[in-house]
Amino acid sequence: GSVVSVTVASGKTLVFSNCRFVANGSRTGNIEGSSEGISVKCCRFEYCFGDYRSSAITEHGGNTIAVSDCLFRCISRPSANGGNVLYGWMGGFTVRNSTFERCAQASGESWWYQPTYGGAGAIHFSERNKMADFYDCAFSNNYCATSYAYGPTFFCTPMRMKRCVFSYNCAECSPVQGSVYALISANTVEGLASRSFEGCAFEG
Repeated sequence: GSVVSVTVASGKTLVFSNCRFVANGSRTGNIEGSSEGISVKCCRFEYCFGDYRSSAITEHGGNTIAVSDCLFRCISRPSANGGNVLYGWMGGFTVRNSTFERCAQASGESWWYQPTYGGAGAIHFSERNKMADFYDCAFSNNYCATSYAYGPTFFCTPMRMKRCVFSYNCAECSPVQGSVYALISANTVEGLASRSFEGCAFEG
């Protein structure tokens, strides 16, 4: 299960503010939310690890969790199922002014739609294809690898990104038909490949 599992009454809100989640192990994340009105602000997730679907935050109720001004550092897991840092089990995320650094996922497994989805997401994965929005975020020195031919990749989801910076990230996997998946998975399912990047920088 998760470290904290949250359900909020209709019309109410719950805010995690200035919290630290350090060296926690979980199967569905440090925070698992299943209702609307959940936000995570100015929190630090460091050296957390998972052995199943998520290591940091999971949305499980079909809503959108708002994440802002957070740090995700050294988040890791060996599983090929779901999303390592952010997992939209049923819902999505809006992420602002947050940093993802030295997060890692390595797997030899061949789970979860990998021929079409590119594998699980080392940063984010959406099971129900909910949109993820990232604004003014930084992604640096993150790593994912697999001995299987497909994924995982960093992002496996419909998403919009604005003014984000990507630096010195690395993805390694076996070639498939002469090419490899890298930062973003090549989603071959019709209608599920919505991606947009505006004002982003890629370096290293």
